[in-house]
Amino acid sequence: MNDWRARLRLAIARSWKKESVIALDAGIAPATLSRIKNDSVQPAFETVVRICRATDVRVGWLLEEPGYEFTEMEIHAILTTGVMLFDVFSRRPHWREDVWPGWRGRQRS
Repeated sequence: MNDWRARLRLAIARSWKKESVIALDAGIAPATLSRIKNDSVQPAFETVVRICRATDVRVGWLLEEPGYEFTEMEIHAILTTGVMLFDVFSRRPHWREDVWPGWRGRQRS
């Protein structure tokens, strides 16, 4: 069973920080952190990442990914990919030229 909330409680205890400080560092209300910790609310992935940063643990450790932990670069990529894709596709129909200059000459015949 993957009980990531038990690991979250462990991370909070090991951090030696007050829950209110962790919540502030993660950009959420202390009551929200308490609800996440006690299985009252399902947090967004971005919130989990911010809590991990506030408690100084890796997302991979918290989510019990065997043998793998996200690097800071991967976390950044996960959080920004959606924003970048929206930005690219909102500029249609010329988005390909912005992303890949000269793309028309590289199309298959």
